[in-house]
Amino acid sequence: AVYDPLYGKDLPSDGQNVLAFVAIGNKYADLGELNDEELASAALAKIDKYFDGKGTKNHIKHEVQNWTQEPFILGSYSFPCDPKHNKALGETVGGKLLFAGEHTSIKYHSLVNGAAMEGRRAAVKALANHLKK
Repeated sequence: AVYDPLYGKDLPSDGQNVLAFVAIGNKYADLGELNDEELASAALAKIDKYFDGKGTKNHIKHEVQNWTQEPFILGSYSFPCDPKHNKALGETVGGKLLFAGEHTSIKYHSLVNGAAMEGRRAAVKALANHLKK
């Protein structure tokens, strides 16, 4: 996906935009093996394809965030699946261990708001379990 993350935001206009390239799925798995400069070049090539070469022509600078190289992430967000799996991942284990995150959300899997809502759910459940004792 190619998008402008600042589109519609109330920001001072200096004639510049931010364009983001988000590579998701097996189709882009090979990109995870590239270094930052190779990844930026590959993303610019994709942007050029969609915008008739204007990405490279207007490129000023880039910032790369490769989640496959982040030591505490090593990938991306979860894959949409049957909601029963998300529900199962959110169940309490042994009455003591709770998991929360976008991967446990049925309605908002793969989204930050799903992670936030599931964090709240797990915190409430943990507190309720603690108060029962």
